[in-house]
Amino acid sequence: MPGILVYSANAGLARELLTAAAGVAAAGPGQSAPVYALTLGEGCQPDELGGARVRAATAPVSIGDVAAVAGAVAAAARKLDCGIVLLGGDRRGKELAGRVGEKLGAGVVSGVTGFEPGEDGTVARRDALGGAVVERCVVATPTAVFAVAPRCFAEAPAAGEPQVEPIDLPASSSNVRVVGREAKPAGGVDVAAANVLVAVGCGFAEREAALGAEALATRLGGAVGCSKPLATDRGWLGEDRVIGISGKSCAPQLALLLGVSGQVQFWAGVRDAKTIIAVNTDEGAPAMAMADYSLVGDVREVLPGLLAAIG
Repeated sequence: MPGILVYSANAGLARELLTAAAGVAAAGPGQSAPVYALTLGEGCQPDELGGARVRAATAPVSIGDVAAVAGAVAAAARKLDCGIVLLGGDRRGKELAGRVGEKLGAGVVSGVTGFEPGEDGTVARRDALGGAVVERCVVATPTAVFAVAPRCFAEAPAAGEPQVEPIDLPASSSNVRVVGREAKPAGGVDVAAANVLVAVGCGFAEREAALGAEALATRLGGAVGCSKPLATDRGWLGEDRVIGISGKSCAPQLALLLGVSGQVQFWAGVRDAKTIIAVNTDEGAPAMAMADYSLVGDVREVLPGLLAAIG
């Protein structure tokens, strides 16, 4: 039966996709579908995927060239007779999904949070209308491409050595020429991986006050995230800190929302937190109604009190 192809340049996302693929394969009719993981260029390497069935491309492909990667993924899907392609749903993965779908003539669903069997094929679940509802999607084309949102599946355990087989893919023409690479500046934070998240919003009028949340996050062993305007409009924090539909989906044990109104665009990225505490001057703000605990107050006054209480 048609197989399932998994690809992400990020090792953690690739392992999450392997968990998702195993569930999709087991839910299919008859025997389980074969699952393949594809590795390309300088991205995720076979030894990072444990006991997975890895196909390592022999053609040189730069992961910075999304068009070339899309060509390689599509070629691998055809060569391995895969009816489902699972890609990481980060920013680059969403673009890649559309390109792969175009090359395969396949239907594409992005932002997938789960799968379930259906009478007409695999059903993909995703948030819609800003997270207000869950949408169930079935792809009608013979091949389906799904971009899976990060942290919706556990990472597959590294059981044994990967079963690595080379796969010869055609060289992909591209107008992109890689002239060099630079490492990201040190100190980057992955808010999606934090167990404690301190999120700051427009309730802070001064940049210095908002950055004071960093001290609170450090004492709690967490990370600082923000609503979109603080990154894109005010430029106080990097866009990698944005939470919500336009940023990261987070599922921490504790989310402390300071001066965040909690509109649906933001809420979709934090609603899976185990415990949510909101502080806002507006008791009618959406975040206050949805939080487990809420405090009406000015974050500029509450934050110093929290720091003093923690010590």
